[in-house]
Amino acid sequence: MNVKCPKCGGNAYLKHHGRAVGTLAGTGAGGYAGWAAGAAGGAKAGALIGSFFGPVGTAAGATAGSILGALTGATAGAAAGNKLGGMIDEDVIAAYHCPDCGHDFTR
Repeated sequence: MNVKCPKCGGNAYLKHHGRAVGTLAGTGAGGYAGWAAGAAGGAKAGALIGSFFGPVGTAAGATAGSILGALTGATAGAAAGNKLGGMIDEDVIAAYHCPDCGHDFTR
């Protein structure tokens, strides 16, 4: 969507404050949820695979499984937060910036 600057008539772009905050919050929440929910399953699977390499392999596998659970959750949370933040940017905040004259405005 093309938004024109009310001051100079140049093409303005949407500032992405909501998207940035949503992505950050989603990453943290998703990472925690993924770690909490996936840690047990990931640690169990990692420990089972790592058990072929003895006690050290079991511990390393459990740790790797927990980390992978957190990374998976963080990725999903970041994607969801980015989408939600983008909707908030467009529909609620609607803050624009004109690169031609430097004017900041809301629609």
